[in-house]
Amino acid sequence: MKRIFGILLFLLLGAVAFQSFQCSSRELTTAKVAFSHQDYDKAIDFAQQEITKNPENGEAYMLIADSYMMKGNTKLAAEYALKAEKIIGDQNPQLSQRPKLLINKIWVESYNMGVDNFNKYFSTKNNKFLDSAIRYFEIGKSVRPSMLDFYALSGQAYETRGDSIAALVEYKSYLEKAQKDLDIFKNNNFYIGIPRIDVIKKLGKPELTNGFSGTQGDSLITDLFKVDGKELYVFYKDNKKDLNFELQGLRYDPPANWLPNEQSQWVNFNTAPIAALSQMTYAKHKYEDALTYLKLLGTLEPSNTNANAFLVQVYQDMGQNDKAYSYIQELIKSNPKNKFYLVQLGDLYQLDKKYEPAIEAYKKALDIDPTFEPALRNIASAYKNKASVKQNEIKLKLDADKNYKPNPDEYFPDLKESAKYFEEVSKTNKYKNDYKVYSELANIYYVLNDKDKLTDVVSKLETLRDQIPTEDLQNYYVEMVKVYSQYVKNSEKLKEYQSKIK
Repeated sequence: MKRIFGILLFLLLGAVAFQSFQCSSRELTTAKVAFSHQDYDKAIDFAQQEITKNPENGEAYMLIADSYMMKGNTKLAAEYALKAEKIIGDQNPQLSQRPKLLINKIWVESYNMGVDNFNKYFSTKNNKFLDSAIRYFEIGKSVRPSMLDFYALSGQAYETRGDSIAALVEYKSYLEKAQKDLDIFKNNNFYIGIPRIDVIKKLGKPELTNGFSGTQGDSLITDLFKVDGKELYVFYKDNKKDLNFELQGLRYDPPANWLPNEQSQWVNFNTAPIAALSQMTYAKHKYEDALTYLKLLGTLEPSNTNANAFLVQVYQDMGQNDKAYSYIQELIKSNPKNKFYLVQLGDLYQLDKKYEPAIEAYKKALDIDPTFEPALRNIASAYKNKASVKQNEIKLKLDADKNYKPNPDEYFPDLKESAKYFEEVSKTNKYKNDYKVYSELANIYYVLNDKDKLTDVVSKLETLRDQIPTEDLQNYYVEMVKVYSQYVKNSEKLKEYQSKIK
């Protein structure tokens, strides 16, 4: 699958400028002069001579790191910057900032160059760009081993290259590095998308709040809390629906050697490595491992219907469908007001063709949030599926007994309920231009013989033609053929859409 990533568009503090210090040896003085004249090889040579004489001279290591950076050798620049940071420590306030600033420059450049090469691979399919991306991500990990993004990116790059073993290692490293953050999610029943107000109810008033605009024009907020005496940064984004801010990521107890701006840098919590681990372990028939990852994914993203369906599939493959129900019901027991879990339960029932309990679960979710789009969409389908079961039962009776008189009143009430919810769905931002919703309504109005509403919904379907994504046009045309061949007899329109399919 094609994966395109955004470029980090900033340097926290810009490039590192070389500075002079007093009491330098002849070798270090010569190295500094060579650096100022852009003779970086000579600067490295004399700085190395200084290190031979004085192995604990952090300034000499820093000068070599600067020189390699100017030469474009980010890998060696990273190695010497790390050595300089370790030797210098915090003893010299003026000098100690230099390795930190250079390391910041290195990881930002490694991120940007890695992502840029990854993008070039997808546009060219040239493996040299993929290899280069991996090298840059490795450099990023070397200077910022606790920065999660590099493990997620490396895993995706290795997976793209077909090296599933290396990808597995990267994804597992991602989870290990993220454990402190995951514990915060788990211990507080947080999930991605939880409203900010609920976070504050749990953690209390933040010590500091910062609001700003993201690179895409999004409204963002960062809250700083103290948990067990350690800093917790929580990151939110405006959901653009009801002016609420929702949790998108967090960072607990960031490394002390990170710059302050790095510690508080806004970031999403990336669940892609967890999803990848579930798929990779499932492919190897390691079902228990797959379930572990899917359950973690489900608690972090309770609205992830794909993960929930996958979890059910794994249980079914293991012959343990009952455990899927037990798992979701336990989540609901712990979080009875969580609308996502109730929809998950409804989805489980509906996948199992148990439409009555599915409808009951969706209704409970709608009691909590009457405008919750997944519940509205799925309860509409559940009522329609329930009606279809009754229709089939009537058909079987009619096939068995030609004198049997079918009674549409047996399933019309369910169809009317389905239409009611589909109509509500069609008014939501997510589904207001979804042709599939209107196709469902067209079918229902046809069966109910509601000609006026059928005419209206077919007109709406026609207006959607120019808004259908290219990759979905074929399916849209098929639906329109069905409409004009079955629901509304119009030979001219039928031929038009048949020709588009051809």
